[in-house]
Amino acid sequence: MPTRFPPPPRVSRRGAWLLFALAVIVLALTWTSAGRVGSVTAHERVVAQAQAVAQGQAQLLESELNKFRTLPFVLAQDRQLRDVLRQPTGAALATLNAKLEGLPAGTGASVVYLLNQDGLAIAASNWRTPTSFAGVHYGFRPYFKDAWQHGTADYFALGTASRLPGLYQSRRIDDDDGQPLGVLVVKVEFHGMETIWRKLPQRYLVHDEEGIILFGSQADWRFLTLSPVTAERARVLRDSLQFGDAPLTLLPWRQVTGTPGEVVIQGTRYAEARQAITGLGWTLRALVPVAPVYAEEIAETRQASLLACLLALAVAATWLLYRRRRQDELALQKRQRATLEALVQARTEALRDSNAQLTTEMADRQRTQARARALQAELEQANKLSLLGQISAGVAHEINQPLAAIRTYAENAGELLRQQRPESAGQALDTIVSLTERIGHITGELRGFARKPLARDDAVRVRDAVDGALLLLAPRARQLGVRLHTSDIPDDLLAQGERVRLEQILVNLLQNALDALAGRDDGFLRVRAWAADTRLYIEISDNGPGLSATARATLFTPFSSERPAGLGLGLVISRDIARELGGELDAVTPRDGGATFLLQLRKADAA
Repeated sequence: MPTRFPPPPRVSRRGAWLLFALAVIVLALTWTSAGRVGSVTAHERVVAQAQAVAQGQAQLLESELNKFRTLPFVLAQDRQLRDVLRQPTGAALATLNAKLEGLPAGTGASVVYLLNQDGLAIAASNWRTPTSFAGVHYGFRPYFKDAWQHGTADYFALGTASRLPGLYQSRRIDDDDGQPLGVLVVKVEFHGMETIWRKLPQRYLVHDEEGIILFGSQADWRFLTLSPVTAERARVLRDSLQFGDAPLTLLPWRQVTGTPGEVVIQGTRYAEARQAITGLGWTLRALVPVAPVYAEEIAETRQASLLACLLALAVAATWLLYRRRRQDELALQKRQRATLEALVQARTEALRDSNAQLTTEMADRQRTQARARALQAELEQANKLSLLGQISAGVAHEINQPLAAIRTYAENAGELLRQQRPESAGQALDTIVSLTERIGHITGELRGFARKPLARDDAVRVRDAVDGALLLLAPRARQLGVRLHTSDIPDDLLAQGERVRLEQILVNLLQNALDALAGRDDGFLRVRAWAADTRLYIEISDNGPGLSATARATLFTPFSSERPAGLGLGLVISRDIARELGGELDAVTPRDGGATFLLQLRKADAA
């Protein structure tokens, strides 16, 4: 009778709907997330654009102003102006008017005019026009008063005759003896820049120190304010006629909450950038509409994200189909093998089948036991290598400083022997012996790490431990130009513990501080100690760059270091030693910057 194989399993309708719902959820999440990412990218882009255009337009405005700043100075040197101020005859004034008349066309200035010592305009470049300044008294204007008193003045105001706003740049004219004769005034209007700005997609405005808008791309914003003006101040400004009868009302604008660098003005949202104008106390603000940039960036981000998501879904669907088909094939092969094995088993004697089955089970059990023993041995070996690696890394880290010192003292001893100074060379060699014993203490401590021997518990003089640590690190401190301050350590202060282990902590902390101070000309390192009740505290602080948030989060994590050559074990080992001595090691936040570590130990009683 032929064998029938069951048909392979198929995906149910419910499973298909679940996969479709999952795909829809993934696409919806991608759409939302892409919108948020696009908004962030658009904000950064539009703010950068605002900063760029603000800087460019501020440079253009300052270039325009600098062009006019030299004009009053040059004209004030003209002796004809002094002669007219001394003797303002009709012929002299006519000649001067004709001369001033040609200046605006050649310089770009709006009006150039001359005031006598009473503030009366006796000559002007617009003397032919109905709004001529000639014969008008301007003695009340601040640009006349300030220039008469200080020599020069800059003053932005609305023209009393022309009713056009502009910057009045004035300069006093003195005779050969330095006595004031009059004031030359150059009025600069900004129609040209305003026309250029109106053609650009951005909005621009220039305001003074009080937030009063002087000019810009929007004519209806002129003489509005960005901050409230008191009634008294408004009255003073109206009396001075600086802005005519402008009401100085507040421009409707506000900062966008949660989005720095963006403002809303009259219902339109802009990215704002500010640029100071040198010498006048003015500020130029560039306003870039954010809506087009946001729409473009969000659309592009969503499009790219959806394409990537659809590609990922297509790859996942292909992989699932392949996996499903492969499972079906394996299941079919398994069923075929099972059927063949059943046919063979039916045609084989029961005894042979039983013996073969027993032999197979015994072989499988032996292989399983052998593999289990091999895995156990591998795990033990991996554990041993891990421990040896930690100890080796600790030895390399902890003996680095005394080894460097040994080399330095050895080189010094050789040089002293060549200089016929055996006593000094002997002292260097004695120091090498002491440092060698120091390395022996360290390696002995790390060698005994695995069996956790009982540490000695003696009364240690804190001053001696600090001096011992500085013995290794003082040469490097001198090389780096770091000032060491250790005078705040009482001589009778005793800590309960072991001196070598205490020095080990201090060397690690001092070495880290010197690393942080490398490259600074004003490096400063302070070690101070004090006692309170039954506890003793040692504080090590520096004026380096301090600890970043990332470094502070992983400060006592093994093998975590921001230094390229650091192993990330010094602080871990130091904290372990401090805790074994009954104390604690922590990083505290200093008030004056830098980094500060506080070591807490048990206080020992004086013998």
